[in-house]
Amino acid sequence: MAAKNYSLILNKNGRLDIISFPRKSNLQLSAQDIIIIEGDRGKDLVMVLKPVVEFRFALFFNYLKKKLHLKSLEFGNSGCSGNRKKDRGNNNNNNNKSSKKSRSIINEDENFITLPNKQILRFAKPQELNQLLSKYNDELVALKICLNYASSLNLNLIIKNVEFQFDKKKLIIYYYCLQRLDFRGLIKELFKVYKTRIWLCAILPLEKSSQPLIDYEMGSRGIIKDDKSYRSEANVVKDDLPGTDQLYNLADIQHPLSFHSRIFASLIDVYSYEISHPETFGDKYRFLGGDFKA
Repeated sequence: MAAKNYSLILNKNGRLDIISFPRKSNLQLSAQDIIIIEGDRGKDLVMVLKPVVEFRFALFFNYLKKKLHLKSLEFGNSGCSGNRKKDRGNNNNNNNKSSKKSRSIINEDENFITLPNKQILRFAKPQELNQLLSKYNDELVALKICLNYASSLNLNLIIKNVEFQFDKKKLIIYYYCLQRLDFRGLIKELFKVYKTRIWLCAILPLEKSSQPLIDYEMGSRGIIKDDKSYRSEANVVKDDLPGTDQLYNLADIQHPLSFHSRIFASLIDVYSYEISHPETFGDKYRFLGGDFKA
């Protein structure tokens, strides 16, 4: 831990992350530097927001990222089994056992904290910066292709946006849905087009407010009526995208997207709300000791 420095970086759509580099390195980072870092079996181009952050901040940030991922999966799939009412009579006990097992696995994963380990490879080259416009245009086309395939396959989901890894070795689809879906057909069709890895990443519908997740947590505890209204598609922001598939200048993007950072901020608001209401959520924060409201 003492041998590394940690930096806060920014990727597309307001996605924040932590990277590390040896403390004895000659690398001198400054805010707004554009660098190449390790991606998922590839490379990413990112901007430095804060060259050095404390280790405790880096560790806590990665913990919140883990919570965000697990909450996205849990929230999107909560109470979505299509035949739940039909099967409840004969399989109630089995369902309860399965639910408890699934819940315990989620809790176990939440308590597993990893150290930030993405490495800096080098500073970005001028020709790589020039690739950002073509990458953005390719993502606009990919988004429309994804939407068309999802519609033709009758997938009831909202595709928020798509993002290529900088070296095009991975295509990430950010989505929200109200039920468990089979994505194999979509992945197969997209692979035919792009011949690269396709990754679907669930998001939380929290850009407007943290209230949907607060209502979900309150409903799961029986504090409010669990009417599932918090899972409405109306909570997902519909972004204004360029009407053309081809932009000639990044400055022409009138409405830059930052849904990742908005969702992350709302998740923090949820935990702030829970900590300020120990009478309801005190059991989740026993590790903070007696009166943690302060």
